[in-house]
Amino acid sequence: MRRRSRTRRILKWVGLVVCILLAAVWLGSLRWNVYVRFADGRAFSINDGGIATSTVKYSQLRVGVEVHRSGSAFPCHWWPHRVFAVLRDGGRETTTWWPIWPFFLAFAIPTAFLCHRDRRPPKGHCQNCGYDLTGNVSGLCPECGEPT
Repeated sequence: MRRRSRTRRILKWVGLVVCILLAAVWLGSLRWNVYVRFADGRAFSINDGGIATSTVKYSQLRVGVEVHRSGSAFPCHWWPHRVFAVLRDGGRETTTWWPIWPFFLAFAIPTAFLCHRDRRPPKGHCQNCGYDLTGNVSGLCPECGEPT
């Protein structure tokens, strides 16, 4: 039987789990907005198909976690962007927004490669090297010498 690396198997399954979680976060962020605000003026949010970080200067700060429905008709943005806003009380807010799909691709491509590499040879082929054993009656693979 072909030997598979334990590390490669672990990476394959971790990559699959991360891809599923990123897809779930992306789908959830299209419908729901989650904001976490800190006392020092920083905020973190998952909304509109992406992840955003914000900084607020010279404003009254709200601390806590908010979850509410997305109000956008088409909430998904595809490219990173930065928004500068002046608040009503004279404060400034800078928001940097990153879409989730590049992170998904960064995990999905290597995971797909690992899954493709771990494919088992079809029936009638050597399990060690994948050589076609059709018509072989010797019981040994002529390519690698592995018993069949």
